[in-house]
Amino acid sequence: MRSFLSRSSTSGRLVGVLALSVVVPGLVLAWYGMQAVLQEDELYRATLRTRAEGLAAALFRDLGDRMRRTVTRLDETTTAVAPSWTSDPDAAAGLLRDSEPLAAGVLVLDRDGKLRFPEAIATSLVDRIGGESAARAYLRPLLRDGDQLEREGDWNGAAAAYRQAIESMPGQRGQAVARLAAARCLLKAERWTDALAAYETLAEAHGDDRDLNDFPVAPLARLQSAIALQKLGRSNDAASRLVELLDTLRPGRGTYGGSGETAIARRALEMLSTGLLASVPRGRRPDLPSLEKRVETLSQHQEEEALVLTLLPTLATDSLVSDVRPRHFQLHTATIDDRTLLFARAWWDRGEGARRILVHLDEEALRGEIESALLTAARARPEFQIHLVRSVPDLSETGPVDFRVVRPLEPWLPGYSLVVSGSDDVLVGPSRKQQRVVRLGMIAGLLVIIIVGILVIGRAVSREMEIARLKSDFVSNVSHELRTPLTTIRIMAEMLALGAVPTGPKQEEYFRNIVSESERLSRLINNVLDFARIEEGRKKFSFGMGDIGDAVYEVERITGDYVRSEGFTLSCEVADDLPPTAFDRDAVIQALINLMSNAVKYSGEDKRIEMGARIERDNITLWVRDHGPGIDERDVPHLFEKFYRGGDHMTREVRGAGLGLSIVHHIVSAHGGRMQVQSKLGEGSTFEMILPVSTTGELAGPEGKR
Repeated sequence: MRSFLSRSSTSGRLVGVLALSVVVPGLVLAWYGMQAVLQEDELYRATLRTRAEGLAAALFRDLGDRMRRTVTRLDETTTAVAPSWTSDPDAAAGLLRDSEPLAAGVLVLDRDGKLRFPEAIATSLVDRIGGESAARAYLRPLLRDGDQLEREGDWNGAAAAYRQAIESMPGQRGQAVARLAAARCLLKAERWTDALAAYETLAEAHGDDRDLNDFPVAPLARLQSAIALQKLGRSNDAASRLVELLDTLRPGRGTYGGSGETAIARRALEMLSTGLLASVPRGRRPDLPSLEKRVETLSQHQEEEALVLTLLPTLATDSLVSDVRPRHFQLHTATIDDRTLLFARAWWDRGEGARRILVHLDEEALRGEIESALLTAARARPEFQIHLVRSVPDLSETGPVDFRVVRPLEPWLPGYSLVVSGSDDVLVGPSRKQQRVVRLGMIAGLLVIIIVGILVIGRAVSREMEIARLKSDFVSNVSHELRTPLTTIRIMAEMLALGAVPTGPKQEEYFRNIVSESERLSRLINNVLDFARIEEGRKKFSFGMGDIGDAVYEVERITGDYVRSEGFTLSCEVADDLPPTAFDRDAVIQALINLMSNAVKYSGEDKRIEMGARIERDNITLWVRDHGPGIDERDVPHLFEKFYRGGDHMTREVRGAGLGLSIVHHIVSAHGGRMQVQSKLGEGSTFEMILPVSTTGELAGPEGKR
């Protein structure tokens, strides 16, 4: 028990030293390595965030510089065209608009806030208070007769009345209104040819005029002529005319034409989509989604211009900028219906001819320039995602990110923000990600190596402890095995020397015991010496041709007296057809004697031992069988290991060195053979030495020498 506790304490100390010298430092290094990798990623993210903030600030500065260049350009152009504001406002406004790509339109108000340019809009817009414009109030009485007949359903009479009124109508616009009314009545009267001719004349003669509802006369006439063509069965011509009409109805800069163009475009698109588009020749047939997108763009453009006109009273005040009227352009915004518009405003002071100049800036064009700059920046900085978003809720459109820098673009682009972000995939990138995987893999590999090393070292320590224990037991058992025969020999020899043993059979028994114990002592010493030679690789075998059955009979002769003296019966069965073979006679006899010795030691009440030899194909099988308690299946694979002994029930009752079977296995291996054990608890065990038949006289095994 004390020895076991001592070995356990030694094992515990070894495990403790291993843990302190290898495990703990390895785990600490692995933990610090993991932290270093994570901190490196965090530091890289912090660095990228700083760079992202710098990029957002630089892009914002670029936008500010762009808008300042816009203001400077407008100031310079306004100064250059100053003499033309009263004499030729169209030319002055055109030059101002063309000088800046962001200028969507130019509006000029007098010192009282009344719109002076564009002149057409100033004279034709419906009064926002709710009354009719001067043109509508003046022209309506001249068209009264035609209106009355049209309401009564007399389409031909109404057309004639409108044609008579043409001569009395003042100006181009008045005549265009009367001609439109006459053509409309011809269309209602189903006089398709006359209506077509009237509309074609209108389209050519009144290209720049508008009707009383602020609809452009020429596009409206082309739309109506397409209806007439369709009624005449000329669907191909009708469709082509509608396509040409949509091509001309594109958003213009600073037209401020109300919503008439949009209404005309939608009606033309509706006619095409209901079947007329199929009549257009395949090579000239436009894409319907593209037409729809164009009409939608036109609608948005005119809606924005309508908002600008609605804001005119607000834009005419000076309080939006300051109490002082600015002589240079200043940027400011105006909001209506949750829509923010951007303007540049200046005051041109010429006494009674003073003017407020408003430049409506194109938000879409500005947004396009910003997005182009962002695209260039994104290509130069692929580690970032750069977006232009309209409001904070739209930030979700930028996708999942690891960090995000938001920079509002006030006052340059109201309602928009610049977002510079980065996700982990973009941040780390393929190369850095590969480096991180390699480092984490190295740390994981280190941990695996430490764990495997712990297991291997622990197993080795455990094995060495077990070997140390077996060696200790071996020394103890060998000492006992040597002491027992020596004591017996000494006692009997002393008694014979003192004459204490009477002559006759008693002396002969003492002499036989002395010889038996001497042989037992010699076998033990030979086993120990053979084991030492095997361990050192000095064991040599001498192979020669012979009858292996004679070796079996020799073992029976050598061990017979000892076996019978222990109360056993021994039977030997050797086959008659054993062929001659090459073997080491002394080694085979030693192996069989060891098996016989084990059979005697580990037998139970049934004291029968059998041995023999038989031929099986190309092998000779030597076997020893006992009828003892048998061997546990768990012990069988370890029987031929050095110092190994069976279960506790045997080791407690039988002393031994644990070398016999190991030597047997070595001898059999040297002959190129193998050992086989058949055992069942309670029924005994059979040990078989299976040796190949060799007729050449050469060594069969790898460990012997001639």
